[in-house]
Amino acid sequence: MLRPIKKIESAAALNATQKMIQRFALWLCEPGRSAEKVTEAEIKTLMKTPQEAAWLWSFLSGKHNGKTHLQRAKYLAALSANQKSRLKAWVNATTNVGAYFDLTPTGKQIPVDSPFIKNKAAKNHWDNLKDLMEAFYLKGLNQGLAYLPDGNPTADKTKALNYQTFRMDFIKYHQLDKHEFAREVCVMCNGELRNTSIDHWIPKADYPLLSVCADNLVPICGECNQSPNKGKKKVHTGGSFEDWFHPHLRHPSGTLIITHQTSDFGVALNTTRTSDAARVRNLNALFNLEQRWTREFKAEYRKLYNSILTRQQKKGTPLSLESLCHQLEEWADGLNPNQPHYEVHRVLAETLRDANRLMTWHAQLIDEA
Repeated sequence: MLRPIKKIESAAALNATQKMIQRFALWLCEPGRSAEKVTEAEIKTLMKTPQEAAWLWSFLSGKHNGKTHLQRAKYLAALSANQKSRLKAWVNATTNVGAYFDLTPTGKQIPVDSPFIKNKAAKNHWDNLKDLMEAFYLKGLNQGLAYLPDGNPTADKTKALNYQTFRMDFIKYHQLDKHEFAREVCVMCNGELRNTSIDHWIPKADYPLLSVCADNLVPICGECNQSPNKGKKKVHTGGSFEDWFHPHLRHPSGTLIITHQTSDFGVALNTTRTSDAARVRNLNALFNLEQRWTREFKAEYRKLYNSILTRQQKKGTPLSLESLCHQLEEWADGLNPNQPHYEVHRVLAETLRDANRLMTWHAQLIDEA
């Protein structure tokens, strides 16, 4: 999050799908809605356009773990009035993510408990809800949504927004060096963007109605998105987001800084805004940023050390302090802000310019040469 993260134009299709999911979930919660009334004709009445109705009905015919999505929808429609009332309140509370990121703290908290009454059937209720809503991402987005990237309905799957289109459009928009062979930069850790996957900032396993929410999706590198880094970690404290950043709704906006950590020749993550101290700590713990950046800091130092040493050994003459300073400045001048780990490498350059560090470094190179 050292650099800006922006929503791309195709977020409009995700926003439209999020509205569809919420409308559909609330429709299933209607007191008069029974399993028998979850039909193609009723779906046509629910949806605003024929394209949306056709897509949703086709989607419901899909299967997962031996059950169709339609069977799961019918299961939810058959819940008791009390269970439906609880589920309706939970749907309304968990689908409006922006309400929890007001500029002025309001104390609002996202529900952390299941919407269902705790009894023997609660797990079955939750599994049907979770599997149905996650399918909008796992199947719907992968195969193509009901919308063009601009959010307008379409029946043409070749033009509809899908996982790969969203992923590539996001990467292309945020790529700093637009050359086709340039290394891409992860918007979260600023390292090289490898094994890219779409992260659900608020885990969809806990909040499945956010599975296709534009505010909840951000493509990041595989290292960031897996354990022991973010994985499925929570990004709230007991339902409160106050001590947490958000890639879209509460970005640090240039206030994060990386500094040299003298105790272990590494780096530390800090902020220029003292009120964000807890958020910085949580961000660091979420992605293990200091640990990963320190590893890169030391690896780049070793690479530079070996480069200078190899060059000097080929010359066959003692390395002068002046030559070391010159080579350091040449390397530092060549650092490019569009390349991965630029901020970490810039801190390394500043660290190596320290007079005491430079003298120690020079002595080590002389001894090894």
